[in-house]
Amino acid sequence: MIKRMKKTLFSICVSLSLTYGMAMLASCKMQAQQTTTEKENQSSMNLTWIEDKPGPSLNDCALFPEVSDSLWRELGLKDGVPASMSCFLLQTEGKNILFDAGLGAPFSKLQAKLKENGLNADSIDAIFITHHHP
Repeated sequence: MIKRMKKTLFSICVSLSLTYGMAMLASCKMQAQQTTTEKENQSSMNLTWIEDKPGPSLNDCALFPEVSDSLWRELGLKDGVPASMSCFLLQTEGKNILFDAGLGAPFSKLQAKLKENGLNADSIDAIFITHHHP
């Protein structure tokens, strides 16, 4: 039981770290877009964060039944685990590469965000799915 709980906590920590890392990457990109420099214009690579479902999202703590209520409270996550429904668009060497495909209808903002970047679904050269939900 303890081994299983440690494994679950490790998974939570990894998920939170990845979420934080992606948010930081997106934040850096947004700052770069706001302060255009000559160096950025010469770059052959552009990464755009696409928040597919705006607003806060929480994964239910019930997804992790091995974690006790007291631990959730101690971690400050009694209402759930922060989550994001996001995609990343990598533009490099004339190619448009999408990482993940978002939440899907009816909440998806992917098509509108692609349009804001002068693209549509037919403009995407490759899609990489980093994970799936059963």
